[in-house]
Order: sequence, then structure tokens, then C-alpha cells
Amino acid sequence: MTKLLIIVSETRFNMHLGLSLKISLKKALENKTDDLSKTLKIWQLRLEAGQNFNEVTQSYPFLLDSAPKRAFISILKSGFNGSPTDTVLNDLELELERQIENDFEKYLQLLPIKLMLPLALLILPAVVLLLITPLIINLGDF
Repeated sequence: MTKLLIIVSETRFNMHLGLSLKISLKKALENKTDDLSKTLKIWQLRLEAGQNFNEVTQSYPFLLDSAPKRAFISILKSGFNGSPTDTVLNDLELELERQIENDFEKYLQLLPIKLMLPLALLILPAVVLLLITPLIINLGDF
């Protein structure tokens, strides 16, 4: 999700510099080695070679496995056909940011529960041993 957010943000930034959507996307994808970027690079090259949009898109199910990716591909399609995309990309960027924040909040809510396991299994027995050992030693003296 964060990789898609970075690509969307960099694409928008490049568009604000006056570049076209196609060039902005290319610049956003250059020097990136993650799977999403590699797939988008090949996808864009095939489209520029004149292949059918739907056929090219369907041949990469990885680009369609989540709603944000499908939305981004849809925005790119309309942008490649000449529709304005800045506000839609901005909305997608804000939605991705909200989704990442929500995922982080869920993770933070589960963190105390996850941290209880080492406390219960490691620290608590050690403290109990420290408290009980002097009692056992004292009982052995009688």
C-alpha cells in the first residue's frame, strides 16, 4: 500500500512540474525495483507499444488485486485518454494515506496484547523465581 502511495505522490508531483501523465509516471517508476513498480513499467511499455488496454491490464492480475490499484489503473486509463487526473489522483492519495493510518492504528491497538506474551512467558516466571527462591532456601534451613 505504501509503495502505491509513493508512486501516486511522485506522479502527482511530476505533473505539478508540468510533465504529462505518461512522463510523470515513468519518472515516478524509474530507479524502483519493487514488484509493483516493475509491473507498472512493463504495463506502460506495452500500452505505449499500441497494445489493447484491457488485454494488457488483464494480463497482470497483480495490478487488479486490490481496490486502490484498480482505481489507480482506472485513473491512468482516463488520463492517457486526455481526461484531467490531478484531483482524482489527489483523492486517491488522501484515501491511501487514510487507509495506511487506519492500518497503523489497528496495529498499535494490538501491540499491548502482543507484548503481554513475552511478559507472561519470560518476565513473570523470572520474578516469581526471584521471590520464591529465598523462601525455599529458608525452609531448607529448618
